[in-house]
Amino acid sequence: MSNIIQLQIIMAAAAEIKMHGFKFTMNDVTARLHISKTSLYGYFPSKNALVAAVIKMVQEDVQRQEEAIYNDSERSIEDKFQAVMSVSPALVGPSSDSIYCDLQTTYPEQWRNVENFRQQRLDRLITLLEKGVSSQKIKPINFSVLKQLVFFSMNDLFDHTFLVENNMTYYDAVVSLSKILTRGFIEEKGI
Repeated sequence: MSNIIQLQIIMAAAAEIKMHGFKFTMNDVTARLHISKTSLYGYFPSKNALVAAVIKMVQEDVQRQEEAIYNDSERSIEDKFQAVMSVSPALVGPSSDSIYCDLQTTYPEQWRNVENFRQQRLDRLITLLEKGVSSQKIKPINFSVLKQLVFFSMNDLFDHTFLVENNMTYYDAVVSLSKILTRGFIEEKGI
């Protein structure tokens, strides 16, 4: 029973994060669930602990989605690359552009956790591409440059101002980036 309540609390916190970013309060969570603060603090001794639990659940969701993509033998390497780049956690969804900025400034320790997770995801993506080169399914490229390009591009795409000015969500920007990286921008002419 306690695991169910913990999950409900995490889900309520995620809903608050989706609506208000990391500026939500523990009172917001208790009001959403109609529970006392004492009950909430019995499961999560601090807001930081609750935020850490939400991030852990988001990361587990992303890992499950990516695992399904990597293990799908019907997908091409290009499709896997685009699909992995476009994975969006169900818990907070693709429309949560400003929460990354909130997390970075409000919870720097959790932000480092997210950055490490992103680096691991990128390393696995590069491994996929390296296998594609060795099996001659994709052309040889400089993986160090690609890794830097993807990492720093994705960091820049977290910029809420950029997203608002260009009327896009973070998800839209990442999908666009993955298409540019896999297809380029030169129109191919038929022979």
